[in-house]
Amino acid sequence: MTDIQVIRQWTNEVQTDLIENYKRLGLKASGNWANELENRIEVKTDGYNIKILAAPYTGVMTGGRKPNKNQSKEALRKWIGWAGSTIIKDWVKLKGINANPFAIAYKIAREGIKVPNSNNPGTLVNDVITPKKIAALTKGLGTAYVDNLKSEVKNALKSN
Repeated sequence: MTDIQVIRQWTNEVQTDLIENYKRLGLKASGNWANELENRIEVKTDGYNIKILAAPYTGVMTGGRKPNKNQSKEALRKWIGWAGSTIIKDWVKLKGINANPFAIAYKIAREGIKVPNSNNPGTLVNDVITPKKIAALTKGLGTAYVDNLKSEVKNALKSN
């Protein structure tokens, strides 16, 4: 297996594991988070740049959210009206929660979202991308490099 194949296999496994953890932790609502996950491998002259891209709200799911900076009545009314009629409304419906989305939006705007909490341990990413998982990538790359070097040495010996 080549080094790029090792990296591609590893990133695909991480992506699959992230989606499984997302479901296991009960964070799935619309499923958009899983659908938006994307991995990218950029070949550079001195190695590789490996990225696993996720939706912008991943930070909220793993670390929470601060209250709105602007706590004026007008700013709160605007944000609560928008969030309560869009993202929070959709979230409540998808999760099957019997609650007023505007009340939830108000609480979020005033207090933020604390993570970890009783519904979310905040370990979506850290459960998956562990030192053990990174060591597996390192080991796989080491094996690929050794196999490649062996092949190059054999080819060099054959041509002499």
